[in-house]
Amino acid sequence: MKLNLGSWKKPLDSYLNCDLLPYEGVDLTFDIRNRFPLGGDIFDEVKISHTLEHVEDDKIRFVLGEIRRVLKRGGLVDIEVPDFSVIIKEWAEATFEERWIRIFQAGNYYPPLREYIWGVGRAGGGQCHLTGFDSTRLVRSLEEVGFREVEAVKPKLGYSIRFQGRKPSDKD
Repeated sequence: MKLNLGSWKKPLDSYLNCDLLPYEGVDLTFDIRNRFPLGGDIFDEVKISHTLEHVEDDKIRFVLGEIRRVLKRGGLVDIEVPDFSVIIKEWAEATFEERWIRIFQAGNYYPPLREYIWGVGRAGGGQCHLTGFDSTRLVRSLEEVGFREVEAVKPKLGYSIRFQGRKPSDKD
């Protein structure tokens, strides 16, 4: 079995698709900031793409711990989030005029930087970004809750980082 957390309006085939809201194709609605309504050690893979940044900073370890709990031993977690360090670099290297254009207007292939920094929507609507990640923070967060074999993989979206890790096969 495979789990897709934060599926939004893009459910994945052959996954149990979960989201905070009951969009079309969502199989189970719940708030990932609370204990998942799922048993432990049942999924071979958990995918969470562009969702973890919508969780308050002080809840990140809890959410990652819940992901680890529902994964089988040897199971894979696949996480993609905006890369805050790239976004800040873009901002810092731009001229004053370019900064505001990049923040509020879309580029050739990317939405405006404001969507990567603050998300879309309004506060309280589930779409705002409440924390940020760079590669070091994401790897450390995964390792702190017990994931191993954490490796970078090619992200699916620009200005993003993506890492996969495994729940150890041995009992711990």
